[in-house]
Parts: sequence; structure tokens; C-alpha cells
Amino acid sequence: MLAKVIAMVSVIDDIYDIYGTLDELTLLMDAIERWDLSLVDQLPPYMKYYYKSLLDVYVEIEEELGKTGKSYLVHFMIEETKRLVRTYLQEAKWVYSGYIPTLEEYMKVGKPSSGYILFSSVSLTAIGELVSKEAFEWVASDPLILQGSEIIGRLMNDLAGFGFEQKISADGCYMNQNNGNPLQK
Repeated sequence: MLAKVIAMVSVIDDIYDIYGTLDELTLLMDAIERWDLSLVDQLPPYMKYYYKSLLDVYVEIEEELGKTGKSYLVHFMIEETKRLVRTYLQEAKWVYSGYIPTLEEYMKVGKPSSGYILFSSVSLTAIGELVSKEAFEWVASDPLILQGSEIIGRLMNDLAGFGFEQKISADGCYMNQNNGNPLQK
């Protein structure tokens, strides 16, 4: 399950960073927010395949969890997916407008865009019968330990892509905020 969700997140990350126009990305976000297969025809052709596949992955996960009576846990994963895609749209809006946020603004959006909360939610399903609804609620509450993981993941990802990825990053925001001086405090 986790591998499938990671693959879907990887694809949507590329859609938001590389392929979509702002109008297309907004349409996709609206469809994901409503989580309704009937909206697929409103999307551009390349997004139709992605959107249908995304919903199919979660139907498959729900069926698998249904075997153990835990299909209700899919709700948490879907909500975290929506949260993740909202951050991707915000980043895209910044790029399309030419706005470079402060490091603080970026990290507020960048932390959740690391996907750690979503991946933690999906990972909990692998525990099977030992996991409770309360465990998912705890993950969804954005505990400090996961916030720390989100920060580390975001900064590592941004540093790995600095200089060749054409997107807003923590290091770029910091440098812009400090007039290009990486040693400024």
C-alpha cells in the first residue's frame, strides 16, 4: 500500500512541479477535494488517467483494509492526500506569480508537502489489527515528532534538488530573504 501511495505522490508532485498550468492544477485540486470519479471528464487528458488511478488506489486500499474491518482508516489517508495536494497548489501559485516567500512562509507550506503525515498514516495500516483509530487521530494531529520529520525531509529534499530543480525551495527562500548571503543570520 505504501509503495502505491508513494508512486501516486511522486507522479502528482511532478504534475504540480513540471506539467500543469495553474488552471489545470486548480481543476485537479478541486477534483481531489471533492473525491468524486464523476469529475474526471473535467480534467485534461493526462490528468484523467492520474485522477482515476489515484481513486482506484484508495479503493483497493479500502477493500484490503475491509478484510480486517478497518476500512474506515482510508478516510485519514484521503484527508492527508488532500492536505498534501493543497500544499502543492500553493507552491505552484507562488511559482506562477513569481513570488518568493520568506523561509517561514515556505516552511509552513513545505513541511506538509514533504508527505510525512500521509506516509505515516499509510504505514500505520501495515500494523494491521494493532493499530487503532486513535493512532490515526494522533498522526493527523501533527505531533511534534512528525513535524520534526517533516522539516528534516523537506530540507533534505530541497538541498538535493538545489540548483537544478526549477521550483521554490527552503534554501532559495533563505538566500532571497538574506540578499543571497547564505551566512546571514
